[in-house]
Amino acid sequence: QHVLVLQLPGLFTTWEKLDRARTAMRPQLDAEFEKAGFHISGWGDVGIAHTMSKGFPVRTPADLKHRKTFFFAGDPVAPVIFSIIGDVTPRQLTVPEILPSLMNNTIEVLTAPSLAAEQMQWAPRLDHIVTRPSGIAVGGLVFTGPKLKSLPSDVQTILLETGKVTGEALSARVRREDAAAYARLKSRMTGYEPTDADIAAWRALFVQAATRLRGAHFDARLFDAAVAHAQLDKPTPSARSQE
Repeated sequence: QHVLVLQLPGLFTTWEKLDRARTAMRPQLDAEFEKAGFHISGWGDVGIAHTMSKGFPVRTPADLKHRKTFFFAGDPVAPVIFSIIGDVTPRQLTVPEILPSLMNNTIEVLTAPSLAAEQMQWAPRLDHIVTRPSGIAVGGLVFTGPKLKSLPSDVQTILLETGKVTGEALSARVRREDAAAYARLKSRMTGYEPTDADIAAWRALFVQAATRLRGAHFDARLFDAAVAHAQLDKPTPSARSQE
């Protein structure tokens, strides 16, 4: 789960910064995957995430109070964010449960890449979108380490080389299609461009959440590397004291 540090809200909002950070962190990330028995052959990202909602704009964290929210099963980040906001009782959902929940109005806000929101048919049930990205959803092509190493060396080489090329091609396509999907959503939804004060409110929330997650859910060494590459300030003891 350490690779999910790259998805921390507010940390990376452009592909350029994500690419630089992930390339620099690749040896550390590969080592963590190897420890868990996996091997990353190539990256294939999901898209740039935006917050979307039904019937109201999400301007600041306070706009989520008393709203019908959710978090993905297994996500360590969103529950922490909601707990800091307060007055939020999110539901835990799997991906297949999201569309029915939108259809029966048991959830009314989500954060996801535009392409995924279109393909999963979530977007037609939402009518507001925040124009500022909240983060980036990452993905990869993964082999189980023992299974890969059990193959002949020439087959391993072919798989790894093919995986690298495929990952690069997939990422390029996803990025193009995600940008096009965002343009479509923005054209039919009510877009909201956060003010400087809004951005500051979200930043304070994300820093406080990151402080709780560092060393608890994410390896502190990887966390600090990601923050450094994102050119953001590290969470400080003063931020922790505000919890």
